Amino acid sequence: MWSPRTNRPGGRATALAAGFVAVLVAVPSGAQPRQAAPPASAVTPGLAPAPRVFPLGVAWILPLEEASDTTVELSARGLACPPAYDVWSMYVALKTGRLSAVSLGTGTARWTVKAADVRAVTATDGLVLTVAGDLVTARRGADGVVAWELRLDVNASAALCAEHGWVIAATEGGDVLGIRAREGTKVWQVKAGARLAGVPAIAGDGLYLPLENNQVRRLDILTGRTVWQRTLVARPRTILALEDRLFVGTVGRYLYALEPNDAGRVRWRIHSPEVTGAPAAGERMVYYLSLDNVLRAIDRVNGTLKWQQVLGYRALYGPVPAGPLLLVAGTSNAVSAWTATLGTEAGVFEAPHELAAPLHVIPGLVDRDLLIVGISPEGTVLAIRPDSLAPEPFVAAAQWPAGMPVLWRWK
Repeated sequence: MWSPRTNRPGGRATALAAGFVAVLVAVPSGAQPRQAAPPASAVTPGLAPAPRVFPLGVAWILPLEEASDTTVELSARGLACPPAYDVWSMYVALKTGRLSAVSLGTGTARWTVKAADVRAVTATDGLVLTVAGDLVTARRGADGVVAWELRLDVNASAALCAEHGWVIAATEGGDVLGIRAREGTKVWQVKAGARLAGVPAIAGDGLYLPLENNQVRRLDILTGRTVWQRTLVARPRTILALEDRLFVGTVGRYLYALEPNDAGRVRWRIHSPEVTGAPAAGERMVYYLSLDNVLRAIDRVNGTLKWQQVLGYRALYGPVPAGPLLLVAGTSNAVSAWTATLGTEAGVFEAPHELAAPLHVIPGLVDRDLLIVGISPEGTVLAIRPDSLAPEPFVAAAQWPAGMPVLWRWK
């Protein structure tokens, strides 16, 4: 079924079999003791340069559709919503009414349960959470057993967010709820004044809401109290929330940098073709994609353009940082890698079909260890790794507490 093609360093990487798409999982060095986790920035220094990554090979393949109802027509199969990830697993909701957990290291289906009409899935604190109708359900990531359920007043929106022990759910009526992840206890419920225009973001004690009335609103995550609200000239779509800055892409032709601790004051605003997907931030630059099919890097302090690259396809999901690289994917069969500092092309790999979900990056223990997890529109998952490392087991570094030395590595 598969016939990988290898390439010279710096050239085009493995050609994937039909129907598959890729999500890149990048891995930092494991030969040295792991350092404390860096601040929330997009670019983590210290990974091997791009030419050492290629060529790529297939590590494992898992056809999830075999775990679904085989009487359902193929046209009814596929993703119900983008998948979710934690350190060990990928969680996939299918249109056939199944929710599956896939081991990232081995490519085995850990469990599959019935879960109909899922609109969103996310993972946090050992739980995988879904919304369907007016019901929020939390299952244990280890075995898929229901840990708790919470029924809302009206149907939930697809804007489900879970981080730092919190689950943030919203209703189609414009209410926002703060829920304790482990117990499923509703701590607060507030009216946002408008429906959510995108997925909320959490940074520190701030919860940031992109609203359809052109506002960005900050709530206190503990109480749901409004800290500030800022009206933009266009509807916000995506938010990247950091401790010291808030980057907001709008439906119109703007990208904003707001001060999270200064009443949402506009630090700068640049006029640009509409931002698509979420921006990514490094220590000095912000990276984003726009509907004119251009990848741009701008100065994080003042918004001045540092470099830009025209893509040969429509990008959909926003750039994804992987060490010194930025990964870009969209409506073509190519996933391209670009250096974050200079914007030079670092490599490409191909699949015959476009991506069905955004890219996702997880750190691991071995230098250059890349686990590329992909899913076809029909629901078949595969993983690709560098040919030099494909026979070795993948071990995620996030399993280790920050600062703990690596004493041994399983092979």
